[in-house]
Amino acid sequence: MNVLTTKYDLPGFGAYAVAGLKIVVVVAFLIALWAAIDRLTAFDDEKELFERRNLAYVVVRVSILLAQAIALLPLVGTAGETVWGDLGPLLAWGAGVSIVLLALNWVFDATIHHHGGMDSLATGTVADAITKGGFYLASGLIFNAALSGTASSLGQAIAATIVFSALGFLALLLGYVVLGLIGPFRRRKQLGDNNLAASVISAGLVIGLGFVLRLAIAGDFTGWAAGLVGFAVTFVLGYVLLVLLIFVVDLLVVRSHNLREIVTQNEVAAACVMAVMLIAVGLTIGSVAI
Repeated sequence: MNVLTTKYDLPGFGAYAVAGLKIVVVVAFLIALWAAIDRLTAFDDEKELFERRNLAYVVVRVSILLAQAIALLPLVGTAGETVWGDLGPLLAWGAGVSIVLLALNWVFDATIHHHGGMDSLATGTVADAITKGGFYLASGLIFNAALSGTASSLGQAIAATIVFSALGFLALLLGYVVLGLIGPFRRRKQLGDNNLAASVISAGLVIGLGFVLRLAIAGDFTGWAAGLVGFAVTFVLGYVLLVLLIFVVDLLVVRSHNLREIVTQNEVAAACVMAVMLIAVGLTIGSVAI
């Protein structure tokens, strides 16, 4: 192909203007969520982050912002037929995602067994923060999947997004709890002891589950029966495959230590290697075309 004679159709000024507006809207939501957390906490966030250099608080705050950006990617990456068709869904769902991310703090506290609300963000340990950060990133993947695809009507699109987001969060929490009961994944006591290795592996598991859930949720909505059955079957198969591959990784990657030994001995370096492998396995499963 001769690139010198090939004709290219460049987007018009209007398309660039709308794309720029969408970027501005997303950045505005990031700033608004950051400011909302500042207002909801009783302590001075600026001092906690930049003067006291509270690493645990930094990890959680950064994870929340990254989760918000990941969640809104489908609305930024698609073009509607009108300006309102582009900006309307982004404004509406951007506000909804921000509110849910704020509320999820209490849900994650209850799941990880550390209660305390927003103010606990600055008093928690780094181990708590890493695990909670994993939950937030997985939540971003769930929202990302729920906001992708199309539906035959606006009502169906809204209902499907809400229902499958809720199912995704329930499956994430259930999958995490069940994995915590299985042999080498029993991390509950170690998490309470501020075990960094346990928290790193937990975060890797949760993010891996997030990719599996993204596969189960993403796609066009073609009906409730097909959607619910597809979600259930895909998640169960992906979950089982994830667990089986984790055992394979446990045997072949860090051969001098297994998962149980890494957690018991708080081997942070080995835990980081295992966590990345767990995320990579989840990413691979979540990228399969079905």
